[in-house]
Amino acid sequence: MNNADQPAMGQSVRTSQHHTHIFTGLTKRENACIQLRVPKSGDDELDVLIKEARRHEAAVRAMEGLLANPERYKYITKLVSEGMTQEFATAKNAYKALKMADALIKEL
Repeated sequence: MNNADQPAMGQSVRTSQHHTHIFTGLTKRENACIQLRVPKSGDDELDVLIKEARRHEAAVRAMEGLLANPERYKYITKLVSEGMTQEFATAKNAYKALKMADALIKEL
C-alpha cells in the first residue's frame, strides 16, 4: 500500500495507557483529489462528483465574466426592451456560461 492509499484522517482513541488510531473515511488520494478538483481518485462515483463540481465552478466564473462585461449588460437590456422576459434573458446567459464551462473543461 503506497502513501496515497493510506487513510487521510485518523481518530486517536485512548485505551488505558496506549493510543489506538482508528482510520475512517477518505484516503489521502481521495482527499487530495477533492481539494484539488482532480477527478483521478480511483473511485468512479467520487470522480463524477468532482467533475460536476468543476463544471459548476467554471460556469460560475464564466457567468461572472459575462455579467462584468458592460456590453453584455447592454445586450441583455436590449433583449428585455424588445420583449424578452428578464427570466428568459437571464436563463440565456446561464446557458451560455454553462457552454463556456463545458468548452473549458473539454480542453483541460
